[in-house]
Amino acid sequence: MILSWHAPDGEAGHGYATVGKRLYTELKRFGMTMLPADAFGWDALIIVNPPNATYMLGPNLRPDIVLHAMTETNILPSSWVEILNRVGLVWVPSQFVERIFRENGVRTPMMRVGYGFEGTPKERISSDHFRVLAWGDNLHSRKNMLLAIKAFIAADLPDASLELKLNIGADLQDMCWNDGVHTYDNIIIRHVTWGRERLTAWLESGDIGVYLSGGEGYGLMPGEMMKTGLPMISVRHTGLEEYLTPDIILEVPSTEQSSFFFNKRFHVTEATEFKPDFDALVEQLRYAAAHRKQIAHLGMRGACHLESYTWDNVGKKAYDFLVHHYRT
Repeated sequence: MILSWHAPDGEAGHGYATVGKRLYTELKRFGMTMLPADAFGWDALIIVNPPNATYMLGPNLRPDIVLHAMTETNILPSSWVEILNRVGLVWVPSQFVERIFRENGVRTPMMRVGYGFEGTPKERISSDHFRVLAWGDNLHSRKNMLLAIKAFIAADLPDASLELKLNIGADLQDMCWNDGVHTYDNIIIRHVTWGRERLTAWLESGDIGVYLSGGEGYGLMPGEMMKTGLPMISVRHTGLEEYLTPDIILEVPSTEQSSFFFNKRFHVTEATEFKPDFDALVEQLRYAAAHRKQIAHLGMRGACHLESYTWDNVGKKAYDFLVHHYRT
């Protein structure tokens, strides 16, 4: 089968770029022929990006287009629905995205194939210092990194530090809790893009991870953290329910909030977002710090749960589905 592949630059960080790069590699490895961008003759044209009318090159139906897209909330822009109903196949990563697309009027056949996670489990060895890791894009997005900072301060853990890895630069002066009087030497912010080896070393250095997103189409970051054996304090809703279960995380309850203006990359849409319970988050941080051995076992159980979530398995499932869909 011959594919024409269109996705963002694979070096651009997480999200569509990372997904596009890995899916391309795995489908090619399983036997798909990949055309260069300037060549004709494809059986299917795969687009890994939010819906955009320019893909259609006109108002006609495009049964050759497979559009890989997702949402993190309950409402789609009406333009997305119109575009998704003009392609041949919609590739979604989770049951949540499939349900929201259908509820918003998408009628196109769908292929539900999620993602893989990289990492080898490493059991944590308890030490005196307690390291909390949080990973997100910036301080003020739906990832709720600022909430993680506030909860860490409120937990007042002895001999502990919080390290945040951000994809977009920020510093202490951007944080609304910093009143110019207090300083927090045990809060470290890194705005960096790391290769796999450096990222793995950072994840392996932590005692507990924190993930508080208000909505996910799937959620690569917590899965990547857990695959290394890092125990997690995490929310569990939207696309995260595709692989997170209550027995493998310290769960933070969340409440769905309505009338939230959700930035959908190219749109601003009135929708909903999940708000983590702040008090429950503080208590989970305190519990984790006081029960090192128990949470280390929890981390290994989470990594074991994700053992089959590999890019190899994702590639095989996607390959089989695409061949069946376009050859029958």
